Amino acid sequence: MATGPMNLWDLGLLDAWRTVLSRVRFSGEWNPGWRAGTLRSPRPADPEAVLRGRRRRTLILHGAEDLVFPVEVAHRLHAAVPHSELALVADAGHAAHVERRSEWVGRLRRFLR
Repeated sequence: MATGPMNLWDLGLLDAWRTVLSRVRFSGEWNPGWRAGTLRSPRPADPEAVLRGRRRRTLILHGAEDLVFPVEVAHRLHAAVPHSELALVADAGHAAHVERRSEWVGRLRRFLR
């Protein structure tokens, strides 16, 4: 799979990442809508406005070396959402939850307290 180098910062985990992905099974129920052009995007047009409008504590948990959504995206979102907390996971990419699982879970638990 070509997604590994874009999702992982630590390429030493590439084989393990590919093993995880090989076990994922997707249904094809979204295919007809996608082909017809009627599938709605799961992404809001203005994510910053959606998060600001919720007026709740918001955790932006982001791999510091993410190549899919560069860290600047996380900083911009954090600046735009007043009630947000930015937590960067060092030495991790887009799959920070896999690369640095303990740190990821620890940051999430601290936020949820």
